[in-house]
Amino acid sequence: TLILESLGIDVEVAEDTYLDQMLERFGGGFPATSVFSAYAREKVPEADPRESPDDALVAWMEREVILFRTLEKHLVADRLVQGFDGDVDGFLRFSLSVQNRRKSRAGQALEHHLGYIFDVFGVQCSRHPVTESGARPDFLFPGEREYHNPVTPNSLLTMLGAKSTCKDRWRQVLSEAERIWPKHLLT
Repeated sequence: TLILESLGIDVEVAEDTYLDQMLERFGGGFPATSVFSAYAREKVPEADPRESPDDALVAWMEREVILFRTLEKHLVADRLVQGFDGDVDGFLRFSLSVQNRRKSRAGQALEHHLGYIFDVFGVQCSRHPVTESGARPDFLFPGEREYHNPVTPNSLLTMLGAKSTCKDRWRQVLSEAERIWPKHLLT
């Protein structure tokens, strides 16, 4: 589903068996992205990041997309049933908010799952540290403190940009963490 959606092909997949559980667990709304990512990992117990981090990451992302779309379909349907009473601007705002939520949550989910893998392996890093000009790379290794310490050799620093879709966003990575070259991007 992730590959097809990145090509602009809508895939309708649902996991209705978890809908009641999600509604009860999350109080009938969208939980924080970190909470939802942990829930998605919980629903794929066979994914072992120690055995295969790549396979676990893909399995978690795919499950999270399915679970999120299931919950979203239910919650959005309530608003659609209410209708927009001819309010085109209201409908467009609502539609845009649904699209933006999807994109934002997908990117954050990728970061949460990567962070979890780094934790499993004991990899020290900072998430969204501040570097030059207020830039915030997704991950900085070994951390923000080391990055800002001029005694730390640049060769011991690594940064990783995590983007659920690349498109033109790869350019962001180039301006983050000026001390570090080469830069790394996961998509």
